[in-house]
Amino acid sequence: MASFGVCLRYADVLMRDNADAQNRMDKGIDVGKSQRQYFNSIDRGQKGYLSNDDVSADPFLSKNFANCDSDHDGKMTFPEYAICTRDNPPPDQ
Repeated sequence: MASFGVCLRYADVLMRDNADAQNRMDKGIDVGKSQRQYFNSIDRGQKGYLSNDDVSADPFLSKNFANCDSDHDGKMTFPEYAICTRDNPPPDQ
């Protein structure tokens, strides 16, 4: 059960990474690597795409799913996710 808590904390850290992606890219940090790790962590069943259910625990992605899913097929692919989280970080809270 302890590993579940660690996974949740890791997912929380990665979710917050979306908020300052552009700033980190400007500093030369590999944003793509953390984007891929987070995408894979919420892709239930490792389907290769995110559904609305997959992103339900992420406030930014669940609010912006329709905008991020640029071809509106109900599946957010990694390229769609990467563009959405890089160019449209969640607002500062």
